[in-house]
Amino acid sequence: MTPEPAKFISRSEAERPPDPPVEQPADGSALLVPVPVDMRNAALTLLAVIACVLMLQYAQTVFIALVLGLLISYALDPAVTRLEKIRVPRAAGAAILILALVGGGAVLPRGRAHVRLLRSGAALPRAAAAVAVRLLHLPR
Repeated sequence: MTPEPAKFISRSEAERPPDPPVEQPADGSALLVPVPVDMRNAALTLLAVIACVLMLQYAQTVFIALVLGLLISYALDPAVTRLEKIRVPRAAGAAILILALVGGGAVLPRGRAHVRLLRSGAALPRAAAAVAVRLLHLPR
């Protein structure tokens, strides 16, 4: 018989306590392996979560545009597929639908309703400022 080759381990591995024994559950469904909670791992996980939240907050406008683009593509997909069935190329069908939606949005509000819509939109910053002032002066 030949002896087993030497296994080289680091100092931290040598100082680490042996792994706990694997417990077999009574019903035999799955093995339970106790996992030690290391404070360094918990701290790194917390820092990673905080970094992800800050990164998402910083890139908020990009992600909002991406999500809106995905939602619009999912909403327009059935109509583009129907245009594709009548032999309109997919890219041309998508362009036609987007131009129709943008053009329809520009044409839709006409007359007095259009003026009323513009006036109410112009009044929004004043209304928001008034609400903010009232909220600041509420009794605590």
